[in-house]
Amino acid sequence: MLQANAFAGYAELYRGERIVEAAYMAHARRKIHDLHAVRPNAVTEEALRRIGALYKIEEQVRGKPPDERRRVRQVQALPLLDDMKRWFDATVTPHRQDGIDRALTQKLREAEVRAPHKTFVDESRN
Repeated sequence: MLQANAFAGYAELYRGERIVEAAYMAHARRKIHDLHAVRPNAVTEEALRRIGALYKIEEQVRGKPPDERRRVRQVQALPLLDDMKRWFDATVTPHRQDGIDRALTQKLREAEVRAPHKTFVDESRN
């Protein structure tokens, strides 16, 4: 497993599934926050709210044993991630010309919202 920031140079490492990509939400949240600071709108506000809910769960499990982190993530975070993916797919349209949806698509994809997010929930070493 490699946790990285969507650097294109890592793409070759993920082929063949020997190394699993574990993207992280902090990079996406920062970019969405930057977008929201320049051009606040309901979509960026909702994305930040949803990411904030995940951060609260992580605050609860920080320092806990791996099995407990995994259990809490499966019970609390997985439903939020599933719902976030549904919201994202229903709300964000990457072809819009205003740049916000395009940027959200890229950043949330990097954070595994569109891709399977089981890695985060199942992984307890982090």
